[in-house]
Amino acid sequence: YSFGVNFVGGYRFNDTFFVGAGLGYSYLDGLYYSHYEYLGLGNSINYDSYDARSNVQVLARAKVNLTKSKISPFILVDLGGTFGLTSNDIKMANGLIYEPAFGVDINISNEQSVYIMLGYKGMQYQHKAFNTTYGDAGVELRKGTTGNFCVHIGFKS
Repeated sequence: YSFGVNFVGGYRFNDTFFVGAGLGYSYLDGLYYSHYEYLGLGNSINYDSYDARSNVQVLARAKVNLTKSKISPFILVDLGGTFGLTSNDIKMANGLIYEPAFGVDINISNEQSVYIMLGYKGMQYQHKAFNTTYGDAGVELRKGTTGNFCVHIGFKS
């Protein structure tokens, strides 16, 4: 799981199109170490270890509102990177992030609104894996991508 906070500033070209850049903080409790052991006869044991990390996020945002009404649906895309604040040898979620999202602005006044959106955040990810299958004991660094669905609630002015 993870949670965080972002600040995004930018420029609204018209009533529907916004481009901005942001900075944020995220706290991540993610997979750090995985141990798989084959016991024979179709039996195996899998142990997973999790570790908490703090990350800084830098992102660019493009947003398009689909209507100009009081309740205005929008689509949004964030693209950027994360950088860990720990000196651990496993960087976990360092690197590229992307998040397409869909949401609604609820306009309180001409200058202020609250929003809620649902997105899918994808990111580069790495963890250690220890495999003892068939006597092939060894630790390897596994790199790949992972993602999760995110709910955002915010205020804009």
